[in-house]
Amino acid sequence: MKKKTVAISVVSVAVVVAIVIALLLNGKKAVPASTQGKSAYDIAVMNGYSGTQEQWLASLVGENGAKGDKGDAGKSAYELAVENGYKGTVEEWLKSLVASDVAGKDGANGKSAYELAVEKGYNGTEEEWLKTLVGANGIDGKDGLNGKDGLNGKDGVDGKDGLNGKDGVDGKDGIDGKDGVNGKDGINGKSAYEIAVENGFSGTLAEWLMSLTGKAGTDGKDGADGKDGNNGKSAYEIAVENGYSGTVEEWLSSLVGETGKDGKDGENGKSAYDLAVENG
Repeated sequence: MKKKTVAISVVSVAVVVAIVIALLLNGKKAVPASTQGKSAYDIAVMNGYSGTQEQWLASLVGENGAKGDKGDAGKSAYELAVENGYKGTVEEWLKSLVASDVAGKDGANGKSAYELAVEKGYNGTEEEWLKTLVGANGIDGKDGLNGKDGLNGKDGVDGKDGLNGKDGVDGKDGIDGKDGVNGKDGINGKSAYEIAVENGFSGTLAEWLMSLTGKAGTDGKDGADGKDGNNGKSAYEIAVENGYSGTVEEWLSSLVGETGKDGKDGENGKSAYDLAVENG
């Protein structure tokens, strides 16, 4: 701690000495009021120094010297006072060091550094003189190394699920398909009278109708019950005997033809009564 204090004191003294030298140099040659005086560092550069202002200040501090031999015991303050003409005992001398209650007169104000500089020949205002005490800006230091990357942060909490979207608009109904072509009308079936004519009946329709009604006969005697006959063959069995090959269901399906178209409406037929009237 003591060495550090001594070093700071030496630097302070060196700076004061440099300022005094600058003032003396400025005093030898008058400087216009509009021109700033050069600092001690600037003067050193002009005289060949190469380095920053911090390096120059560091160069003013010399290395610590070697430890010297132990010196003789120094004289006390009382002995020095006696050598310089004090007359009295040690006790009297100590009492003389204690200030009296009577306050002494204020001393005259000392001159400021600016006033001393003016006395030494500085020509300029106090503000201009203060600016001469400020040295030039030092060179910017090198950029420091980049710091290490920080650790990755923790993953954030998952966001909440979004709301369900609205239902889409229903599509338009498709176009109805075209109607199929109507089937052809079926052939009109023959009437019972026409079938009778084909089978040999000869006569008018009225005569045929009359022929359907016979005269009431005399009731006959009840005949004896006949023996049960053998079961007749079914239509399917008869079809198989005539060459059909297939199941009963297939044969039944084969009996159903396609549905024919509706025939045209015929003229209204005459009733049996009308025909009877026509026939007398």
